[in-house]
Amino acid sequence: MIFQTPAESEAAAAERNACLFAHYGQGLGWNEVLDNGFGKTYEREDQQLFAMWSYAMDYTTIGTAAYADARRALA
Repeated sequence: MIFQTPAESEAAAAERNACLFAHYGQGLGWNEVLDNGFGKTYEREDQQLFAMWSYAMDYTTIGTAAYADARRALA
């Protein structure tokens, strides 16, 4: 799922991401895995979901671990 809802400010982006992470977290926390200078990657505590946030383009992507595993297997 990709959310392309650019925010008006950094604070608005942080608030939107907090809402998305709370919804998709389902009571679980998120751990920052990587900051590559383009965006940040997060993993939910149970490792079943991941999130990528592009601070360069302000897109947020939520995906399942199963999807990521399938992509890696095809590479």
